[in-house]
Amino acid sequence: MASKSFNVGVIGYGMSAKIFHIPFIATTPQFKLHAIVQRSPKDGNSAPADHPEAKHYTDVQDLLADAAVDVVVVTTPPDNHFALTKAALEAGKHVLTEKPFVPTSAEADQLIAVARAHGRLICVYQNRRWDSDFLTPRFWVRGLKGSFHKVGLDPQEDQLKAGVKPTAEGFGKDKPESMRLSVVDAQGKSSLIAVPDLKPETYTTFYNAFGRAVETGKEEDVPVKPTEARDVLRIIEAIQESAKSGKDVTF
Repeated sequence: MASKSFNVGVIGYGMSAKIFHIPFIATTPQFKLHAIVQRSPKDGNSAPADHPEAKHYTDVQDLLADAAVDVVVVTTPPDNHFALTKAALEAGKHVLTEKPFVPTSAEADQLIAVARAHGRLICVYQNRRWDSDFLTPRFWVRGLKGSFHKVGLDPQEDQLKAGVKPTAEGFGKDKPESMRLSVVDAQGKSSLIAVPDLKPETYTTFYNAFGRAVETGKEEDVPVKPTEARDVLRIIEAIQESAKSGKDVTF
C-alpha cells in the first residue's frame, strides 16, 4: 500500500498513452490518472469520452499550470520530447518520457541538470527491458547439462491492444509451445521436461518501480535512469565521430 498518491498528467493520446501508459497508471498503487492533454478529441478518438473521470486539456501549458499534477508522462512524437520534458521539470513535475529519450547526449545532460536543480526525477520509458524475450533469451542457451530454447516475441503488446488488462490472469505469459527445456542425465541421455510455470516480469514491474521512485524521491530508485539513456547516446555519437574522423573516440 502506497503512503501517498501522486496525480499523473499524460501529454498525448495516441497508442503510447492508450496502450502502454494509462492501463498501468491505473494499476500502480502510487498513481492516479488526473489529466490528459489531447489537442483535438473527436468521435472514435476522444480522451474525454474514454476517461470522463479525468481532467482534460487541449493545451500543454494548461496541464503544466495545474498545481495538482505531480507527474507528467510525455507520450508525444520524439521531436518535442526535450522541450516538453524540460518544461514539465521547470513546472515542478516528475517526468516519464517515452523512448527515444532525446536526440543528443548534450540535451540529455541538460535535462538531467534541470531535474536535479528542481529536485525532480526523470525516467525513460524503455519498457522493452521487461519483455519476456529480452529477460529470457529468445534463441538457444546451451550447456553441458541441458538447453533452453525460446522462440517468438513478448505477448504484452498484443494483449494490451486486444484490451487485456495488466491485472488479468495470464497477462504477459508466454505460450508453452514457445519454450522448450531439455536436460541431460548422468548417462548422457537428453530428454524434454516441463518449463517451470513462473510469474512473468511485465511492464507492471517497471511502473511499480517508477511509482516507488516518485514516492521516495530518490534518483537511484528510478528504473530507467536518464544517465543510462545519455550514455547510450554518447556511444552512438562516438561511433559516428569515429567513422567520420577514422580515429578512436573516448568520453
